[in-house]
Amino acid sequence: MIFEKAVNFTKLSVGLACSWPLRPDSTKKEKIKFELLWCLSLASALGLFVPLLYSIYEYQSDSLILTKSVCFLGAVSGFIIKVIVCRIHRKRIQALITEMEEFVKNTKPHERILLERYVRKCSFLHVSITIINYMTTLVVIFGPFLMLDDQRFPTPAVYPFPIDHGPIMYLVYIHQSFVGFQCSVGATIDCQAAFFMWYVGARFEMLTQEFQDIQDSWGLHESIRNHQKLLQLAENVKHTMSYIALTTTTMSGIGTVFSCLQLVGNQPMIVKMQFGPVALISIACLFVCAWPADNLIHVCGFVGSAAYNVPWTEMTPNAMKNVLMIIRRSQRPVVSSVGGFLPALSLRYYASFLSTAFSYFTTLRITVNIDNQ
Repeated sequence: MIFEKAVNFTKLSVGLACSWPLRPDSTKKEKIKFELLWCLSLASALGLFVPLLYSIYEYQSDSLILTKSVCFLGAVSGFIIKVIVCRIHRKRIQALITEMEEFVKNTKPHERILLERYVRKCSFLHVSITIINYMTTLVVIFGPFLMLDDQRFPTPAVYPFPIDHGPIMYLVYIHQSFVGFQCSVGATIDCQAAFFMWYVGARFEMLTQEFQDIQDSWGLHESIRNHQKLLQLAENVKHTMSYIALTTTTMSGIGTVFSCLQLVGNQPMIVKMQFGPVALISIACLFVCAWPADNLIHVCGFVGSAAYNVPWTEMTPNAMKNVLMIIRRSQRPVVSSVGGFLPALSLRYYASFLSTAFSYFTTLRITVNIDNQ
């Protein structure tokens, strides 16, 4: 039941983004309702995206408000891009979820143990990030009540109409608060994509055990068929993960640099309480994607090693040829990348990203200090 609970938690945590598709057998009414909710969710985020974009132009001479606007704009942009990516790849995600549910129903005891081990490996990180995401939004929402300046809204967004009085002020506040929770969901979409990649990694590890237990040509034939199915499954996950990881890389870089500027600047404690978790989440979200991607690279290699240890020299020439193909294919692991933009996603790339992000932060901090002087 641990795996099923992890699925339900992940599904619930991304509810506002409508990134978890409906079941294939859903009714037409349910599909129309789901599409309508998706459109409303996207429209809501766009309703704050434009005012934040204008605030960057309006306050380009104010470094404090500018960095705030850039951080918030990055979060909203990340949400918008990720929900669009999930919409484009909805059929792939739906097919993956259907396959996953069918597999879990028929798992053998040792397979379920392995799935639960993977859940335990990543559950603390995923749950922690989800909770911190939503807690950060709450701090930002209640920030205006604790600020010593005249900030009235959670974000410094600029609107083309007066919003200081009347019902419109409350509507804008509620809308900005709601979009804040949408941005939290945008960060947890990384956990959704990572969860799928962990699942595929677990399936490859099961295949490794399967190769280790092969005794004859028939068992080898079945394992080769399973390997081909898993490669197709991994390709489906890779396409979605690549674009989500690219978005996360870009927005994490922006969030890390500009939120750290608030932390080292001479800002009130409430501002640092708002942007401290933002910096932490920006750093952690890419790690959420990089960790399972790195694991998948390694388990693909384990499949080749397990295939090499099969007693294939005692089998038919055709079986020997198939084993050699498995070994060669395992030397080209499934990697999440976007040609020209995102190299192979891994922990090595994550370390390189951190180094680059903090280098940009140092440069920008020096520039801001010079401007202030």
